Amino acid sequence: MTGWGYAQNEGDLDAWASAVNDGRLPIHRGLVLSADDLLRRDAIEKLMCDMIVDLESVAHHHGVDPAIFLEDLDRLQSLTRDSLVQIEGWKVIIPPHARLAMRSVASVFDTHLMEVQNRHAAAV
Repeated sequence: MTGWGYAQNEGDLDAWASAVNDGRLPIHRGLVLSADDLLRRDAIEKLMCDMIVDLESVAHHHGVDPAIFLEDLDRLQSLTRDSLVQIEGWKVIIPPHARLAMRSVASVFDTHLMEVQNRHAAAV
């Protein structure tokens, strides 16, 4: 992980060694993150590490209006009814008893995951 994206080394040891010996980085593939990806990565990381995220603070850190998260907050409503998350203004809080639901809460902010879910049937 870097500040701008992700890179994955060659998995094959011979290919890795060949790249290093040739003076090249042994990168197999990589992904450059968009500004929205970076914003969402920060929100998800904060939520999963601290079980709380202040979306207003994250948005301001990235120079955007916190309203960018309004649809995400709407999608969290079913989880609030199940007491798996609390919303206080722009703060999203995972209560201690709902720690096991952390990935479900955080997934709401992952636009790439939502694209995949919209293309495939959900697992039951």
